[in-house]
Amino acid sequence: MFSGRYTFLKNWQATLDINNLLGSNYQRWYGYPMYGANLLAGVNYSFRSIRMK
Repeated sequence: MFSGRYTFLKNWQATLDINNLLGSNYQRWYGYPMYGANLLAGVNYSFRSIRMK
């Protein structure tokens, strides 16, 4: 899993998570196959200031 966050304005942050990048076939539990390569992206707003690094 790869994940990243980027604060682009004072209270706004973008996120990106990439899972199973190589698309491996496997089962975490017997009979329950895992998803292939997938990603999750989002944008967050905070009512408190996010400390910019």
